[in-house]
Amino acid sequence: MRRSFILICVALLLSAFANAQSYDITVNITGNGNVVYNDAAVQNAEVITVDENATPAFTITAATGSHVASVILDIANEGGTNVTSQLVDNVYTFAAVTANHTLDVTFEADPVPTYTITLNVTGNGTVIPNGENNVVTVDENETPAFTITPAAGSHVARVILDIANEGGTNTTRERVEEK
Repeated sequence: MRRSFILICVALLLSAFANAQSYDITVNITGNGNVVYNDAAVQNAEVITVDENATPAFTITAATGSHVASVILDIANEGGTNVTSQLVDNVYTFAAVTANHTLDVTFEADPVPTYTITLNVTGNGTVIPNGENNVVTVDENETPAFTITPAAGSHVARVILDIANEGGTNTTRERVEEK
């Protein structure tokens, strides 16, 4: 009797496993960053198979100089659902999975900060480049070069850099290089 009970339990258990449903989550990655599932890096277009009613969690981390632009669930389904705002500490957790899904993660490069240089030229001569309305825009870490050419019969009297108001006091830094 005991042996038949064990066999029946094993048969029921095997039957339950045979009827267990699983679903696929296809992860698409664009840009510079990483998606991790179960402590393993996910590759672009990788298919992750999960059991029915599982709540898989994906860690989504942008590389240095990038950010998470969007995380879209089921993009092929009328544009999908933007779940970017549902990230908690860079983790997106699915609700109980009862169908196949796609997870599209897009990383974008961070914008490079830009700065403006306003040229105030007095007297006779030119400064090149002079930009539109004497304003030149440069990217962070860029080293702009200016050619200062006095008109005939004139000379460069001085070049003033970085006139700034620091704590209510005007500060002027002068630098002239004769060549």
